[in-house]
Amino acid sequence: MGFWMGSQGGWMMGRGMIGPGMMGWNPSRYGFGWGRMLAGSLLFLVFIGLTVLGVYYLVTGRGITEPSRDRSIELLRERYAKGEINEDQFRKMKEALQS
Repeated sequence: MGFWMGSQGGWMMGRGMIGPGMMGWNPSRYGFGWGRMLAGSLLFLVFIGLTVLGVYYLVTGRGITEPSRDRSIELLRERYAKGEINEDQFRKMKEALQS
């Protein structure tokens, strides 16, 4: 039969020269196949989506937010500076707002 065919009818490539895969490796035999291909494709799409989202936030600047400031204290200070309220009223209102 020769070197390539062997006694099994296909020594190097499997039976009939179209065996279970390259060098005897069969993906379905080891638990791979469609499920792994689908998971890999989904993982790739998630990676691409996160990359696009990251670039979007970098370009638009939406990822950076200023710390929230309490506008009510600022308005109270403005009213005090304008003379609309006195010092006692300012202190009482400020304490009420901060508690």
